[in-house]
Amino acid sequence: FDSLHQGTRFAHAMFAIQKMVAKYNDASVWLTGHSLGAGLALLAGKTMARYGFFLETYIFNPPVSSFPLEQLFHSRVIKGA
Repeated sequence: FDSLHQGTRFAHAMFAIQKMVAKYNDASVWLTGHSLGAGLALLAGKTMARYGFFLETYIFNPPVSSFPLEQLFHSRVIKGA
């Protein structure tokens, strides 16, 4: 998930989204996705917001990034316990 924004899928998605926003304006464009598509929609929406286009975005079952528990709770995890 950390490298999804560097892939060709994301580049193709951004190209299509920018084309749609240019043609129909940002109020008419919504983003949606499920699973990997949800990850792409989330990143694309965030990227477009940086450029001042706030697109309505609906995501379903997006991929999650996992953190080591010791980083999440600022504590130590005893392995094998």
